[in-house]
Amino acid sequence: MSIKTIEIRDGKRTTFKIRKKLKRNGFTFIKTGKYNGYWKKNTSSAKQIRYWKKYSHIGYECRVYDAKLHERNTDYRRDYFEKNYPDVINRFHCAYCGKLLPREELVVDHLIPVQKAKSSTFWQIILKITGIKNVNNIRNLVGACQRCNTKKGAKTSVWILRGIIGRHYSVWLSVKTTVVMVLLIVLSQFQEEIKQIIDMMFFVLRS
Repeated sequence: MSIKTIEIRDGKRTTFKIRKKLKRNGFTFIKTGKYNGYWKKNTSSAKQIRYWKKYSHIGYECRVYDAKLHERNTDYRRDYFEKNYPDVINRFHCAYCGKLLPREELVVDHLIPVQKAKSSTFWQIILKITGIKNVNNIRNLVGACQRCNTKKGAKTSVWILRGIIGRHYSVWLSVKTTVVMVLLIVLSQFQEEIKQIIDMMFFVLRS
């Protein structure tokens, strides 16, 4: 069996109560904030994995994953820009809303979130079926603006669909062109009414 990573996190119960047991069993505490963190351990023992998975049923959160495939690495942003070039004059687009951004403002987002890849067997299988396997694979990376990235968080479903469709700037270019054309058509239908309103505004301002 390959080496797996086990994470034990706070759920309905706090891991503070079992910290001594976790230490005795080789877990290391990983701090994520002043008072926050989780316990982590690598193992190739299927027996240990089965044992700690039971803690999910008694109020704790247990994650089991392959660190090489499902952990965020330090090179994914560099990899993204090596394979993706600016869409318009040194601007990259957000796959979720089409907004154009300079490189330094673009967030490189994991389409299938790292959190889901680490905590969900379902999404681990999806990654494997699609041939992506590694959560940091370029096929699982899209550009995003800060607003969309924050709103998406670890969500999937519609957000993943939006990311898959919107990762190609030609889609957003078509959408923007269609919107402009519709607005022009609407404005042309009310051209006379708009002219009358403008004339009335000038008349009021002069008087």
